[in-house]
Amino acid sequence: MTKQKLVFIDTNIFVDCAVKEIIGSDIKVLDQILEKLKKGEVTLVVPENIKVETLYKLGTICEDSKKLVEGMLQKGKTGSQNDKDKIAEKAIAAAEKTSQTGITMGYKKSKRLMEEIFKNKNTKEVKLTDSLIIAGMKRSLLKKYPFTAKKSENAHTKDQDCIAFEALLSFLRRDGKPKSRTFIFCATDQDYFSEEGKLYAEIENELKPFVKKVVVYKDPVDMLKKEFGGKYTKEQEKKYKEFQSPALEGLYPPKTGDSIYDFISRPNLSVPSSVFTVPSSLLTTFSDSIYSPIPTVSTISSSVSQTDIENLKKQVDKLTAEVRQLRETSSQDLKDHPEKHK
Repeated sequence: MTKQKLVFIDTNIFVDCAVKEIIGSDIKVLDQILEKLKKGEVTLVVPENIKVETLYKLGTICEDSKKLVEGMLQKGKTGSQNDKDKIAEKAIAAAEKTSQTGITMGYKKSKRLMEEIFKNKNTKEVKLTDSLIIAGMKRSLLKKYPFTAKKSENAHTKDQDCIAFEALLSFLRRDGKPKSRTFIFCATDQDYFSEEGKLYAEIENELKPFVKKVVVYKDPVDMLKKEFGGKYTKEQEKKYKEFQSPALEGLYPPKTGDSIYDFISRPNLSVPSSVFTVPSSLLTTFSDSIYSPIPTVSTISSSVSQTDIENLKKQVDKLTAEVRQLRETSSQDLKDHPEKHK
């Protein structure tokens, strides 16, 4: 059996992996982490605030995604009583219902996986105590990494990383296991890394007395490949990276306390192109262009470009225009041939 390794995974990595489960990535990172835990190949160290923040963020993302779907589909509704408009709006309502169900089911699956990981016997949750919270706040005040200099942080979030790191050190001090184990540090939060992208020496030096070596990863797939023999095709890895979530940049609430909508205009934020198909039985009177799936959003994640966001909006606007054209055509037909509508 592979020698057991200590692993720390930061909030943003967990959230990114969970979001990818909802989107439908071919590489099931959470499943594979859970498998390693069940086989006893890994000891996962999870500070309590990391667990709570991960589950909170995932729920927030999904709820905001539902609101975004609802808002985008509202554009296609005219409120008209025209027959064609009624059919179109029924189709839109069906698309909204299907997409909302899809988001909910995806969220429940990801949440269940996360909870299984957190409850596994080889996951060591470090409960926060008053002394740990004070140690974390002191670390932050003394500007010891991973203190944050982000202006977006508020009084309730700026000490989170420092508290998590002090919890991690607390576990290592009292673990009592041989110091022959590899410590795997998987994170992307910039507060842990220098401008060159390397883990701050101060952080690494504090970890070294308790482990044989510290190995850093910013991508959980790379971690699974190099540390646990994971095998993936180039196409699978490419698709996975295309689904890169802005969660990795720490954009999601409650990190900043902002609404998800405040991030829509940011260049590195994206909206996935997940599409739920409208039942064809509801579209029998429409042209071929409307037979296409109505674009919706299943969650806020994935690194699709700003161009893709604009293209998604254009598709929704196109649907709106087609519905409006149908309404106008029907109104004109009523004027020209009133006898047909008696």
